[in-house]
Amino acid sequence: MGIVELEPGHLLAVTRVGYANGDYGQPSRLIHSFDSGRTWGQPQLAPFYGQRTAVHRLRSGKLLVTYRNRWGTFASYAFVWDPSEDLGFEPASFIWDESRCRLEPADLVLSTDRGEESQVFFSLYPALTSGARVELEAEVRLANATSEGCDLFAGCHLRLTADGVSLVGNEEKQVGSVVGPDLEEVGSDRRYLSYCQLDATKWRRYRIVKADGEIAVFVDGRLRLQEPAGPFESRLVRFGSNLPSESHWRSVRARVENRRGHSIDWSWRADAGVYPDQFRRDRMVLLDAAADSGYSNWDQMEDGTIVVADYTNQAFYDAASRVGPQPIIRAYRIREEELT
Repeated sequence: MGIVELEPGHLLAVTRVGYANGDYGQPSRLIHSFDSGRTWGQPQLAPFYGQRTAVHRLRSGKLLVTYRNRWGTFASYAFVWDPSEDLGFEPASFIWDESRCRLEPADLVLSTDRGEESQVFFSLYPALTSGARVELEAEVRLANATSEGCDLFAGCHLRLTADGVSLVGNEEKQVGSVVGPDLEEVGSDRRYLSYCQLDATKWRRYRIVKADGEIAVFVDGRLRLQEPAGPFESRLVRFGSNLPSESHWRSVRARVENRRGHSIDWSWRADAGVYPDQFRRDRMVLLDAAADSGYSNWDQMEDGTIVVADYTNQAFYDAASRVGPQPIIRAYRIREEELT
């Protein structure tokens, strides 16, 4: 956690990501104290997902935080903002290869495949408990019958394939209702499954409501799946794909109501001309993209130059000496105008 003094006695703490290293979609928090740290106010969701956040004040009066981006594309990032700026929740994105996510005039196209570097996901704030109410609505289609599918998570897991939609559970057996052909396997695992046959290569509007111990899935306004939540329970709220597929997305809206903790009401439309993670693209500055990097700190020189130092594990292996990846320290010299 990083702490900076904004005014005498007024401290701002910038925390690391939330539970499970942010894997469920909990970002860093901004927390204020007005009595030199004796008491602290309510946490505010930050628009980034940082580990080892290093925050200080620039000569301009703005704040700069450097951090390792923990959920999504692992990398060292820098972010500048004005202390008076009203920041809020922003989704995390898992995109190693930016060419796999492209915005067209009418839709967002995800060209994905198996493997970390070939997937695209956008993660939203999670359901913190089984009592959370989650509603997610998306207008999406698969490009063709050879597309293996894409996923919607809304406190449960809905998989879209070319010939139907499935609620996928978390136990190695199959129960639940089956509408259309019987599917006994999801990937290589036998799991709880609730399936509905339809043509997912057409534009359709999917709406998932998880509330009061039940999951309901509507397709184009019609109830198609309804199950007890228990076998399908998940904290995740996200969308995208890690399958060999081309999926097209027009809009997504997610509402998460947690009884304790934060809630969100987030929406995005492709015809607005922005990506779901547009804030990251506009405001976050990538310093180094590596699977193991970060733990940075920085200072500003007399001439205004900002020097950031962090580590990166070099990816090499010497079979003779059995030496694996070795950490090196990297330094970046940046002007403030390059960060804003």
